[in-house]
Amino acid sequence: MAASQSGLELPSSAETVSVSLIDTGARLDLPAEKFINPKIPGYDRLAVPSYSFLITHPSGQRLLFDLSLREDFENLAPPFGDICTNPESGWKVYSPRSVSDLLVENGILLEEINAIIWSHHHFDHTGNPSLFPGTTDLVVGPTFISRFAPGYPEKPDAPVRSSDWRGRSLREMDFDRHPGKVTIGRFKAIDWFGDGSFYLLHTPGHSPEHMCGLARVQPDSFILMGADCAHHPGEFRPTKQSPIPEIIQPSPLPSHPQYGTVCPGHIFAQLGYKPGSTDMPFFISTPDYTHDVDECCRSVNGIAEFDASDQVLVLIAHDHTMLSIFTGEEDENQCNRALLQGATAALVTLKIFTEDSQVSAIFHEDARRQDASGLGNVQTTPMVGVLEKLELELGRRWNFSEISDRHSKSPRTDRHAYEKTRQTASESEARTKYLPNLEFGAILLTSQPVKSYR
Repeated sequence: MAASQSGLELPSSAETVSVSLIDTGARLDLPAEKFINPKIPGYDRLAVPSYSFLITHPSGQRLLFDLSLREDFENLAPPFGDICTNPESGWKVYSPRSVSDLLVENGILLEEINAIIWSHHHFDHTGNPSLFPGTTDLVVGPTFISRFAPGYPEKPDAPVRSSDWRGRSLREMDFDRHPGKVTIGRFKAIDWFGDGSFYLLHTPGHSPEHMCGLARVQPDSFILMGADCAHHPGEFRPTKQSPIPEIIQPSPLPSHPQYGTVCPGHIFAQLGYKPGSTDMPFFISTPDYTHDVDECCRSVNGIAEFDASDQVLVLIAHDHTMLSIFTGEEDENQCNRALLQGATAALVTLKIFTEDSQVSAIFHEDARRQDASGLGNVQTTPMVGVLEKLELELGRRWNFSEISDRHSKSPRTDRHAYEKTRQTASESEARTKYLPNLEFGAILLTSQPVKSYR
């Protein structure tokens, strides 16, 4: 075990896997107060994606961690189908493509997928396994079989369909008896391949069987696929291990002169949200869609320890702040079009930016785009305009390769040229010529083929 800077002990190994994040274009628009507390004025809805992850081992074995949503909501088991199809539920759900379609379109045969891992049983993670051949196992967490088998319709109140695992192996993980059992942080874990490259973590609370995936993408760097351990990054950020910085230079909010201070804590104080608190998460899970709130809090605290480590990038299933990173597009409609066309992102190795001028430039661009859409007014919609961005951007921005000379030379000169070109020409031309630093080295958006890296 090697201790990270946050004190978290991470297992050592030279073996790695590659991870590709898949966004099918599925979107959920949900009442925020049903999932997170406290209620923040101006942040009434959770408008989020639902990610799936493709994990590829050097041996050629491939796993899918979660399957996003299925396209045909009418074929969901009634407990979830009724919510998705009832206009009075307040839920707006959209799913134009299936994960299986995107894999095939990108040259990946479904027969190559050895197993589908469900983080838990909720419909926005289970997709439609019946589209995969019988050689693809379905892996579930503890207590799943005793609670839900044989599935709907044989078990009328089951939230999953029996057809999801009919004709395939249904494997329930036993974190106490599995030959690959280990402990990582505060979680029971299973070394999936037996070589330290990929682990399943038992993270109960949101549901009893909830699992996260921990992939080693470099010998000392990891991606934690957090599923629904949290519905918003503000449930595990900031923390005492990773507080909001006292000062950031230059200020990441040049578009808001009234918040020209370089002290993020001052912004929060003016917003009236937890005055003086820079090391406590913004949100907690509500009991509405949480099986055990206390246990969920314990799991979230454990995830926060991973998140505070410079060696781990935590990606929860519904972190919509990642979308602008994947696309690199300023226009939201262009982003959506690219995503609906089946774009995927390949994640490589990790490097964190803290108090870096390039980070500020990226932050400013994202904030300015939201200003144009009417979402960036920090006085009326603070969570969208400031808080949400601070969680990810300030001290948590990741890059996945060493910064090249061109990225680090004269960022302000490049920035000035970019602004001038943007006003006289086009956004795309300005970006191409003067903001190469916005091209993330290891989050690559592609249409086809899917590119996986280690």
